[in-house]
Amino acid sequence: MKSFIYLGIMLSLLFISCSKDITIDDLVVLPADFEPRYKIQNEEDLSYSNINRRQIRITVPYGLNKAEIENNLKHATKFVYNKYKPDGISIFVYEDGDNIMSHYTVAKGDFAPFGDWGKITSSSKLDNYKLQIDIQEAYFKPKTLTLEKGSVVRLFREEKWDKKKKDFVPAKDVALSKSINSWDEEDIIAYAQNNSSAKILDVYKEKIVGFDFIRYKVRVTIKGKNFEGWVHGDEVR
Repeated sequence: MKSFIYLGIMLSLLFISCSKDITIDDLVVLPADFEPRYKIQNEEDLSYSNINRRQIRITVPYGLNKAEIENNLKHATKFVYNKYKPDGISIFVYEDGDNIMSHYTVAKGDFAPFGDWGKITSSSKLDNYKLQIDIQEAYFKPKTLTLEKGSVVRLFREEKWDKKKKDFVPAKDVALSKSINSWDEEDIIAYAQNNSSAKILDVYKEKIVGFDFIRYKVRVTIKGKNFEGWVHGDEVR
């Protein structure tokens, strides 16, 4: 008789245990001694109808390993979930100093049913939720060397696009533009012959999808006249 009573108690406890709702702590587990290294830079409410969705943009320092990036994403996910109890969370991770309104440069995490942002519904239970993480490998690559203002450099372009031949051909000069982002004909200030000496006046740097895009504003003397304009980072030696 006692055996039946004991068996009944065990089955009841097992039923209670199995029927317990899954929590965020069950799904997103952190080391007990973890200390966050991120900063929240932007929060957006992307809710519609009865679906509560949050998108967060955070920054982390350079030099973290994959496990540290994942744990920072996990910590941010738990923080946002406990704050808003949303139906879905998307977190974009950037390196300190990156343009946070561009594509994520370090990692992305989606906390949603099966890790799929498109499967979010209203007031979903967490049974099928997972944190899907995508990490940009470019974050771990060595940094591109950036020259400082005042540096004296040599301008050189290896090739250029020939519209008539519809192909790249050897270049003899470097185009100076009045714009940081455009080298259309109306933007060109002057052409400096390859190997011309120039001085860096300013530096523009932006990371896009993990790669550094660098532009330099230079001053160069052409036929006795000084010109100041922007050149591509790979045209400076």
